[in-house]
Amino acid sequence: MCIRDRYLRSIKIIKEIAHLEPSLESKEALAKAYSDLADLFSSELIEERDKALDLYHRSMRLYESILRHKDLVSAKRSLAASYENLANIYADLEDPKAYSYYQKSINLKEKIIDLYGDNEDILSLAKTYNNLAFINWQVERLSIAYYQKAIDILLNIKEKKLEKIKEENIAACFSNMADLYLSLIHISEPTRRY
Repeated sequence: MCIRDRYLRSIKIIKEIAHLEPSLESKEALAKAYSDLADLFSSELIEERDKALDLYHRSMRLYESILRHKDLVSAKRSLAASYENLANIYADLEDPKAYSYYQKSINLKEKIIDLYGDNEDILSLAKTYNNLAFINWQVERLSIAYYQKAIDILLNIKEKKLEKIKEENIAACFSNMADLYLSLIHISEPTRRY
């Protein structure tokens, strides 16, 4: 049985459990399963973006439903990730919906940071700003501002275990800014790094 079939089977089982016991935990498990399966469909192995979009939307709706009933930090983080995953696919498709999903992800991540202040959340926010800057590269000042915001956020991370990831992301931001400047003088098109 391939990975895809295992995920589909697990979603079926989780749906049955959610139907028998409609708890927030079973809804969260189903949302996570949808998201994991969407990751698989959006990967380079399969590249079925329409299916991935459908699954990310299902996951998003479940997380939003959970948060209407109970304020769970795990559901907030997962919802922010769902927004960003949707934005990434829309960005790859050059669909303007990417911008609004990046904004939703940023808004939610900023709220999470205000409440919980975790360095991994801060790193995630910086990555989202980097991605948002990339889709706005035609509007150079806006992109530069987003890249700078991402760098500023990254520079404030002090946790040693995140140092390597932090440095890689700072380098990606500077590289994306360089690509932007080069594209403005018609040397090359930017290449997304995240």
